[in-house]
Amino acid sequence: NFRPGTIEKWGLDPDDLRRENPRLIVVRVSGYGQTGPYADRPGYGAIGEAMGGIRAVIGEPDRPPARAGISLGDTMAATFACVGTLVALHSRERTGRGQVVDSALYEAVLGIMESLVPEYVIAGYVRPRTGSLIPNVAPANAYPTKDGKEHLISGNQDTVWRRLAAAMGRPEWGEDERFATHGARGRNQLELDRLISEWSRTLDAEQLEAVLNEHAVPNGRIYTAPDMLADAHFKAREAIVTLMHPKLGEFPMQNVVPKLSETPGSVRWVGPELGQHTDEVLAEVLGLGSAAIDGVPGTAAPVRIDFLDAAGSVCGALLPTERAVDVIDGIEVTLVDNGMPVIVLAAESVGITGHEPRDQLNADAALKARLERLRLIASPLMGIADAANKNVPKIALL
Repeated sequence: NFRPGTIEKWGLDPDDLRRENPRLIVVRVSGYGQTGPYADRPGYGAIGEAMGGIRAVIGEPDRPPARAGISLGDTMAATFACVGTLVALHSRERTGRGQVVDSALYEAVLGIMESLVPEYVIAGYVRPRTGSLIPNVAPANAYPTKDGKEHLISGNQDTVWRRLAAAMGRPEWGEDERFATHGARGRNQLELDRLISEWSRTLDAEQLEAVLNEHAVPNGRIYTAPDMLADAHFKAREAIVTLMHPKLGEFPMQNVVPKLSETPGSVRWVGPELGQHTDEVLAEVLGLGSAAIDGVPGTAAPVRIDFLDAAGSVCGALLPTERAVDVIDGIEVTLVDNGMPVIVLAAESVGITGHEPRDQLNADAALKARLERLRLIASPLMGIADAANKNVPKIALL
């Protein structure tokens, strides 16, 4: 999710590219989109979730906004980018021309916010955080079981509610004026949830599920990863497939969604290592020779580096993007931009050979002292020294 203007700086302006190839489709994902007063701001999925409205409605009403537990903003922006690309492909079939697909993180979240905006404009209602409740829709909640689990029950339709009342052994509640209609159940939501909870606590989760299924009441366990892997339905539909990872071995992951009857698709591999296909693309797609490829920045595999963390211990990271070379305190270094300023030193320039164990590096007090001195020297050079919070670049060893 690059800010607008980033790919233009790389010489990849979509307008220029499309003049060369009018059929080209360019997909751009950013925090705030390619236009508007916020376009140049940096943005991550979490920021898009906040601006798009979903953070305001997740969590308990008496607590701060909560996170969904997954990177929802990133996922939705990618999904809408994919949908936009498919639309652009269909358009190109008719017109012969490509276009730019502009997917903004905050708009992707806004796109799934149901009637949040018209509720306010028309009714003056600002949707609050309501925890596990769906306001005025009951019963539709998680209910406790005898064995300490939580079970989802959704019986808010009138006919389903009557089946649930029968399953609870209280068929008369199906016609009780407090609960007989959708509106009545909404007005008495807390009382109804209390009564259902008292009943659900008398049954183990497995017993509760069996009774509810017998009476055709929509319900379900709250699944975790072990539940998914053990579930017969997941297995029957191959919702999770297992592939071989070159380093980790058996690697389970989600299968293709949705399932298509004629062209179902499949997951065939776990994905490449960083930079794995760079040489292949340069040689086979761009037709570059080996000498030209060797001169392309970033074609080498990512470099493992060790650096001093805030506590003075040596830590590891991968920093593949070289940006500039400079000399600090007589030592040639490479300045790297990987989201934070880092100074990478050639190992031989600080007297290290091979790949010593990290505990040996940590034990080398003289080396660490020199690195710390370089850290302080480099700070003003890179314009980020801040004595108050020690916001200085880290020192890395190639």
